[in-house]
Amino acid sequence: NIYSHFSSRFSVLLQLGMTGEGFSMTPEEIDKEHFSIFNVFQFQFGDIISFKPKCWAGFRVMHFAVYVGDVDICGKKQTEVIYEQSKKIFRCKFSKLHLNLEPEVNNYLDDYTDPSSGRTYCKGDDKSIIDRITETYEDSGMYGLFHYNCEHLATYVRYGVKVAVQFKRVRMSMSILTFQASKHH
Repeated sequence: NIYSHFSSRFSVLLQLGMTGEGFSMTPEEIDKEHFSIFNVFQFQFGDIISFKPKCWAGFRVMHFAVYVGDVDICGKKQTEVIYEQSKKIFRCKFSKLHLNLEPEVNNYLDDYTDPSSGRTYCKGDDKSIIDRITETYEDSGMYGLFHYNCEHLATYVRYGVKVAVQFKRVRMSMSILTFQASKHH
């Protein structure tokens, strides 16, 4: 059976009538795309989404966005389901979700307690998330690779705090490389 290797969750979606009107994929197409289809159904409003890592200056980095789905927010078109910081024009905007970029939920700070402050991070309520999106929408001029990038935006929208773990590692690696290079001169 072509569907035997699908997850039980995806199979339930098929049993709920997703194979009916408006869902016209052949078994071959479903087989090819089943992970992407599954991912779309697992996203919830306010989820941080990370995309398949890419190489930047010799480091593997991920792009981050926030899933907003079909929630009505000023400036958002119906086809736009994510909120992100544009890599090209350095402003915050709504966008379509491109499944070929392999998006996945990455709420890595959920229930994390910072040992130095004792603060436990949790998702803000929907109103707080919408307020933070409204505050940052189309904002430009604040982008900075190490102080305000797409990961900072995503964590700010979800948790109300700007955190970027991956660029702390990049900065540390760059400092080590600079230190090692200076020792050899």
